[in-house]
Parts: sequence; structure tokens; C-alpha cells
Amino acid sequence: AQAPSQALTVAEPEVQTERPNSIWLVEQTKDHELYSNGLRIDTTQRVKGTRRTFAPIDEATGTVLATSASPVGIVFHTTESDILSLEPANNASLLRNSKNLVAYIKRHEFYHYLIDRFGRVYQILNDDSRANHAGNAVWASSGKVYMNLNHAFFGVSFESRFAPEGPLPLTEAQLQAGRLL
Repeated sequence: AQAPSQALTVAEPEVQTERPNSIWLVEQTKDHELYSNGLRIDTTQRVKGTRRTFAPIDEATGTVLATSASPVGIVFHTTESDILSLEPANNASLLRNSKNLVAYIKRHEFYHYLIDRFGRVYQILNDDSRANHAGNAVWASSGKVYMNLNHAFFGVSFESRFAPEGPLPLTEAQLQAGRLL
């Protein structure tokens, strides 16, 4: 007769983490930027686009306010890409799809940043450039109306797509990279 099996419980050690008061650029090379929170941005595809400039409108009076070049927000997107399942057998195709997607986004200047399925963050446009990501969208906040979100907002896209049953889930790597960005 065999003795009944017993489950072995292993206690997880408590992990102490430190959160800095600010995030700063730790390292900058011709290929990437590394930040103190662990974010690594691939800058090999970065291009200088059209300079960002916009003039918000006072919501109460309709008066055009002073021109600005500082973004006021972020619009998050999905790339509407063909998506393969995240499995080792699809690795070569996943890498090829991401490479082609980066080239397409760069050519059309769609987003400032792209986060691929592996969590790699690519900067496509300089931060002071506008991106072609929001069309003729309008946004109002804090008494101001923004008529061109391409100029007023950063565009960040996750490699994914929206399906009739809802958006496909982001990968853990994408979620972590998005938080760091």
C-alpha cells in the first residue's frame, strides 16, 4: 500500500521594492533610451515629423487661446493588425509582423509609440511632432476644447485588434510596457 500524497506548501518570500520619486533617463544611445523605471524604448525607427502646434478654444467664450506645443493627453489605440496566437510555433511570423507593422506606422506617421506583442516599445515620432492617429476628433476638458487631437495628444498603440466580440487581450508584456511608458 502507498501512503497518501500530501501537498507541499511553499511560502513566497516577501519582496521589498523601491519606487523612485521621479523617473529619469538613465542611458541614451543611438539605438535606445533606458529609464529609471526599467522602460527601454527602441529609437532606431524614430523620425522627426511635422512639429506639434495647436490652439485650444475657451469652452465658455469660444475664444481661441494661446498656441501650444505641449501635449495635453494620450490617446491609446490598437493597431488593427492581423494577430497570431502568442505561441513558440508562431515566433518567426510574430517577429516579421511586428517589423512590418513598425515600417507601416513609420511611413504614415500614425503614432508616437508602438508596443508590440512582446512588450517592446518603439518610438516612431519625436515627442514634439504630431501623429496621424486621431483624425478630426474633438476633446473638451477643464474648460478648453481641443479641435485636432493629432496635434494636442500623444498617440500610443498596442499591437492588437478589435474583434466583434470585443478587443483582443493585451499580452502581459504589453501591459507592463504600457504601465512603464
